[in-house]
Amino acid sequence: MKKRYQVFVSSTYVDLLEERAAVMQTLLEMDCMPAGMELFPAASQSQLEWIKRVIDESDYYLLILGDRYGSIEETSGLSYTEIEYRHAVQSGKPVIGFLKSRPRGAPPAETDEPEEHRRKLETFRSLVATRLCDFWKGPADLARVVAKSLHHLMQKEPAVGWIRLDQLAAAARELLPRDTETFARRQDAYAALRPRLEGCETQRIDLLQFSGATALDLLGAIARSQPGAHTRLLLAHPEQTLQFDTGGQVKHSRRIERTLEEIQLLREETPEGSFTIEVGFYATPSSVAAVIVDDRLVNVGWYRVFPHGPERELRLRGHDAPAVTALGDAARPWLRFARSHFEALWAAREPVPL
Repeated sequence: MKKRYQVFVSSTYVDLLEERAAVMQTLLEMDCMPAGMELFPAASQSQLEWIKRVIDESDYYLLILGDRYGSIEETSGLSYTEIEYRHAVQSGKPVIGFLKSRPRGAPPAETDEPEEHRRKLETFRSLVATRLCDFWKGPADLARVVAKSLHHLMQKEPAVGWIRLDQLAAAARELLPRDTETFARRQDAYAALRPRLEGCETQRIDLLQFSGATALDLLGAIARSQPGAHTRLLLAHPEQTLQFDTGGQVKHSRRIERTLEEIQLLREETPEGSFTIEVGFYATPSSVAAVIVDDRLVNVGWYRVFPHGPERELRLRGHDAPAVTALGDAARPWLRFARSHFEALWAAREPVPL
């Protein structure tokens, strides 16, 4: 089963365009998936949170440090590049730093950055030098040392990696226990869940969704077949979805409104008190979707965030992303993961009146 590794490349941007291009080409030749500033060219607090998530989802983290410290985040007083590096180290990500070489005893190169930035750059270089690092003299030399160092790191610290969706079913048969079923698309997983819900008596059902559009049929099945169940539904806060409402896409905020309207219709169509549901908005970005039925059946899916078009606008997809459904003993690890994630978001939710 062939795996590919996602490698996050961190650096200042405009001054290292040629160096980054050389590294990206090297990573592609190593059959890796590069990620980095090309996806998020603007430095801002909201972008930083998404960048941290991409770092978390990557297998390895590479830092290229040149002659500039870069833009500074006001709260911490650190550059966005240093914040990314510290986050990768603190999260336990395998990290390599690549420092631009200087002749022994030579002062830092002159740049148009203020003196404070240059001092912080020297402190940052000293920090990076305390961990695994290498040195480079130019784009071609950097590409060479990246290939060598990353190859050694992959041998020393093999990461989880990624596999193609068309390999997922075969991988699941090899690795997952019985009573666990994988789906290439989350909407197919929900279609398979409906008859299971209709065939059993349930006390509690929790759903973690983005807009809820993919789960509307599932909510209908719950309303019709589980009159005694208490349902809790978490949806993304409409303000959080604005960054994805670009390029003529259907607005996610409108999808959330439609989900709430459908819930109202379901409450009106079912006998009074038979469809009990609480709804809340979560503000913290979540890359996970989940359906938790009591503590015996769980479905976990993932959202995919990617840049689109010449403006590199952020898009989000979830209905056609992979998902896993587990039952009984096989569900325990998935339940622990989904339950802890749901409860943390539920505790901080903004209640939605119905």
